[in-house]
Parts: sequence; structure tokens; C-alpha cells
Amino acid sequence: MKSIAKSTFAVLGLVVSNLAIAQGGPSTLHAPPDAKQYLPYGVSTPLLTGVTANGTAFDYRNDRKRVAHFWKTYAHRPIPVAQSEIGFYGSANTSTYANIATNWTGDLHKCVTGTISNGINEASVRQLNWYRAMMGVAPVVIGGAADILRAQQSALVIASGVAVGLPLSHTPNSAYPCLNAETLENAGKTQLAGASGPDYVRGPFSVDAWLDDFGAINFQAPHRQVITSPLVGSVAYGEANIPVSNPKAFSLVGALETRLSPNPLTSADVLWPNAGYVPFQAYPLISNRWSMGCAGCDFSTATVSARRNGVTTPTRIEKVESVFSGLPALIWEMQGVPYHTGLLSGVGYPIQDDVFDVTITYKKNGQPKTKTYRTTVFNPEVDTDFVPPFDVTDLYWVPTESGWGVKMAQSTDGNLFGAVYFYDEAGNPRWMTIQGAWTAPGVFSGKLYTTRGPGFNATSFNPALVQVQEAGTGTLTFSQDTQSVRFDFTMGNQVASKQMVRFNNIPEGYRDGSNYRGLWWNANESGWGLTMQHYYNSLFVAWFTYNPDGSQVWVTFQGDWTSATTYEGKLYQVKQAGWNPASFNPNATNVTEVGTAKLTFTDVNRATFDYAMKGVTGKKLIEKFEF
Repeated sequence: MKSIAKSTFAVLGLVVSNLAIAQGGPSTLHAPPDAKQYLPYGVSTPLLTGVTANGTAFDYRNDRKRVAHFWKTYAHRPIPVAQSEIGFYGSANTSTYANIATNWTGDLHKCVTGTISNGINEASVRQLNWYRAMMGVAPVVIGGAADILRAQQSALVIASGVAVGLPLSHTPNSAYPCLNAETLENAGKTQLAGASGPDYVRGPFSVDAWLDDFGAINFQAPHRQVITSPLVGSVAYGEANIPVSNPKAFSLVGALETRLSPNPLTSADVLWPNAGYVPFQAYPLISNRWSMGCAGCDFSTATVSARRNGVTTPTRIEKVESVFSGLPALIWEMQGVPYHTGLLSGVGYPIQDDVFDVTITYKKNGQPKTKTYRTTVFNPEVDTDFVPPFDVTDLYWVPTESGWGVKMAQSTDGNLFGAVYFYDEAGNPRWMTIQGAWTAPGVFSGKLYTTRGPGFNATSFNPALVQVQEAGTGTLTFSQDTQSVRFDFTMGNQVASKQMVRFNNIPEGYRDGSNYRGLWWNANESGWGLTMQHYYNSLFVAWFTYNPDGSQVWVTFQGDWTSATTYEGKLYQVKQAGWNPASFNPNATNVTEVGTAKLTFTDVNRATFDYAMKGVTGKKLIEKFEF
């Protein structure tokens, strides 16, 4: 979105106005739980591959900057450190995920299964979805209560054995103190991981271990095959602690319960590491095991050859397998890649890219096939430009000035679209976009733009009639944890600086597995749209359109889910006694009901928007804006 005309939608999708009605108007906002929150966007992840609503195919895995940002935003990653420390992956400062409390309520000695926090479950599933997105496989959701219970039972029985010196096992025997018929069956079906030492070896890090699948007994890469299979639709993580004498360390067992989905097998090849860019932290550092899954493929006579940075590198086929994922799979070792050795010795990972060109011969549906692809392993902490390591997508406001604010949406490649929703001098709702670039670490600067366009009462919306005008400048300076931002701006004769914070209304994720958060529009009607914030099962929607005279107006849409895919409610317009950022009075905000609306979701990327506002009715097909 380089041009102003194309960026018009940024206005529409980035100004969420529900904060304005928090003062004296109808609202479904509720307070967050008393728990640390570090997963503000649930377990969902952006799609890196797919087809947009208009049929255009995309594959963002070939975009270095986008993949780097995707790693740093959606997967666990090293906390930003000095350049000299880059590469010491696995240090005590590895990740914010290390702060997630398990809160296990069980008892190993009494064989009480207990429960764990939603946070550690969601962190594990989110990490798995990161890998699945990189592999081009649909995301999974957290399983139901029965799945979570099975995962907990598996963790409990194995932990009870490990506590008395027995190994991890999918076939525990009577020597495992908490064994019974039910836990025996569950242990045979779940993925198991054991860990001892500092508390960062858990949850998402167990997922990393399952994807690496190191060790002689895992030459079939069975864990990787199962949890990344297109047939798996939901997973649940379980964890049980094993007390040790040193209170600063602990041992635990993690278990992942998987449940199949009715989705058909993918027609695309499932590769790990994938074609395109791969962060070196996600590379199978210990095993060096690569894999390919393919529906209808026959790998019985397959061959694998590879060149690393133009030089032939040896490969060794370890297994041809088809029983774990539902897809025939080929597993091979990329020999002579010393990432793990280098990291253990303190050498770290080389700054330069590592380019692998791989060629595989096999058969598909009885016909000979040759697949050639390139994987570039790189360090995402290098070439970061000034993109912040965290996602700043959210609502930001001044809590004592409810009624105006800034909405930011950040893409997986770090691009930021922002908008200010406010009022004109007469108190009418207006908005402006912020368009610019990251000019320093954590600092986004650019120009402010305002627009005029066809009114919501127009029979058809003509994007050619949208007028864009420069209206000022703005700079957003984020704190390192992005929980606050200083907004310095100039709007005409008004100059102000506001210290803002995230609108902290973030429960522990999406319980129905959906994620409608984002910018929504009709690609043929650039210039108006909606923005949606999806917190827990609450949906906050703002509609950005124009009055019959062409002036801007935003209205909020608040309601309830009337079905699993239908959200219905009322439209509210907010007015203010006047816009003066230097002395904003939240008590002067007036909220008026102006209509009704309904969103009917086809899926997480497509919906129908029905509305009736001020005597005008309409129906619009909309889709989530990919940027």
C-alpha cells in the first residue's frame, strides 16, 4: 500500500471506535482476568500461504522481512539483546513464553490429574500453529475439555513413572504409580516430552522438540508427522510437575493430545523445513532431519540430493513412512550442518544466509516426479530495520480521556497502518490515517490524511470519488514491551503529545477457535470498511463510511452472537462537544443509537455485512484485508 489512494482503506480498518462508547454508552467490554497476559491474540496465526477471496494466490514465505517479523511476533524468540549475543538461543532470556505459569492443581503422590492454566495450553498451540503456517498447513484449535483431560492424564501417569526413575513411554506398565486402563490408553495416543532444568523448557519448547524429533528412536520423525498433519484439527497440551530437591529447578512431563479433523488431505507438499525463508531458531538444530509429506506419493524408490551454498552436501534417507500423519512421508538427514554444535560451543549461528537447494525424485499416483526447491536458513535478528519485535496491533487510548484514541494494525512484514478517531470542531466523529515508516527502533513517523467519499446512502460505492487530503503529521514512540506509546501529532493548528496505553481488555484467547480480528473491506469499493477486534468471544466492530454530504462518520457496532457464525446488534454514533486534544472532556461524549447490523461469516476471511442505518438499508460482501 504505497500510494495514498490505495491506502485509503487504512483509515477504514484502523479506527476502532468502541472506546468512545465506554463513557456513558452501551458496551460489552469487560475486565481481563487477574493473570499475566502475553498472548493478546489467542492461538490463531496469520496465513502465510493461500488464496485471497478474489482468487489471487500468495506465498509470503519467500519474503524475508515478512518471515522474520512472523517469527518475532508469533513464535517464541530471543528477547532483543546486544548484537554480540545474537545466536545464543536457549539462554536464560530466551522468551516471554518462559513467564507463563502452569498453575497445575494436581498431585503426583495422590495421582490427582488436576488442571493447568489456559495460557500454557494456548502458548503451545500457538507455537504449533506457527510451524503449521510455515508448512502451509491449516491451523489447529485447542481441543475440548475431554481432550485437555486426556492430555493431563497422559502427563500425570508418565510423570509418576519419571519421578521414580522410569523413562518416558507410550506403553507404561504397572510400575508407573498412576497407571490405570484409561491413562494407559491415553499415553499411547499422545505426544510426550520430558524436561528438567530451567522453566523455559516447556510448553512451546516441547513443540519445538517434537518438530526437531531428535534422537535415534525418532528416525521416523513421528511427532512431527502427527502434529503437523493436515488431518489434525485440534490439540490439547497437558503438563505435570515432578518435585525435586532444588526449588529453583523442576522436572515435568508435557503431553499433547491430537484429534483428527474431517478436512480432506492437502494437495500441497508438506515440507519441513519449508521452501522459502526459515529462521535458524526453528531449524531442526539437533536432528538435522528434513521431511516431505505428500498425498498420493510413493517414496519407496525416492532419492534426495542437496547443495548448500552451491556446494554438494551429503544427505541420508532415514525412513519412508505413512502411518503417522496420513500422508506418505520421506525423512532424511541433511548431514554436515553444525548449527547445534556451534551454538553449544558459543560460536552461535553465522550471520550470512545458508542456502539449501534440494532435489527429490519420487512417484505420485504412479508417475515419476522431481521436486526442486530452495530453503534459506537465516537469522531473523539481523536485517530487522526498525521494525519492533512485538506486534503493536491494538487499540491505544488515554484511560482518563475515553472517547478518542488510536488504532494500529501491523502486518506480518512489519508494515503499520494507523488511524486516529476523533471529532471535528463541531463534535462530529471524524478519523485520519497515519501513513509513514519506522524511522528508529520502536518509532513510527509519517503524515496524517483525511478523506471524503460517497455516502453510506449511495446505491453503489464509487472508489474513484474518494478524495484524500494531507492533514498533519504524527509520530508514535512505543515502549519496549509495546504496552504504551507516546503519540506526538500536529493537526492543522493543534499540536499535542499524548501518553497512551493498550486498551487492556484481553482475556486468554478465542474459545471457539475463530479469529475475525483485522481489517475488512470490499476490494472493489476501496474507501470504506470495517475493523474488528476479537477478544475472547466478544467482537468489537467499527464501521467507517461517509455521510450523504461526503463527510466522514464512524459508528460502532455492538451486539451478540446469535449463531456460531452470525453476530447481530445495534449501531451507535458518538458525538462530542468539540475536539480539543489539549483538554479533552470525556463527560461531553454523547452516544446515539442509529440502526442495526448483522455480520454473517462464511469463514474467518469472508463475511456478509447487512445494515440498516438512518432509514438506509444495504448488504455488502466483505473480506479480511491481507497486507
